[in-house]
Amino acid sequence: AGAGGELPDYSRWHCVYPAYIDSDKKKEQGRRISKENGCSKPTAMEIAEACATMKLQCVVEQNKTYCRDILYPGRVRVKLKDDEGNPTNPEIKNKRQLLVKLGQAVPQTKTRVEAQKRLQQEQQKAEKAAAAAEKKSTKPNKKKK
Repeated sequence: AGAGGELPDYSRWHCVYPAYIDSDKKKEQGRRISKENGCSKPTAMEIAEACATMKLQCVVEQNKTYCRDILYPGRVRVKLKDDEGNPTNPEIKNKRQLLVKLGQAVPQTKTRVEAQKRLQQEQQKAEKAAAAAEKKSTKPNKKKK
């Protein structure tokens, strides 16, 4: 953010929609990189988190949608070059390199890793509950005389 807390002019920054790196989408649906380099169902917030880990300045626009994918809102504006035209991150010189790096970084974001841990814990609880219920139902019933 700029001085006084206001945002810098990000109108000229690169737009990244989640569909660009979604490995579940076809090229016709907006995917811009290979499926191997993409990730499954990324969100704008995860993309912004990945940009932060790469030391890239970005702004999330939650109210924007991609014309080919209007059901999933969100767009991220990323600053790739400084005012002199030099890359802000020497490893990322263009938008294509950015998309590939994001496809690799989003699955390792804190948000996604924690969500996967929660899902695994819930699955383990469900399996234990199902096993306990099955155990109860397989006990032989005592016949009354």
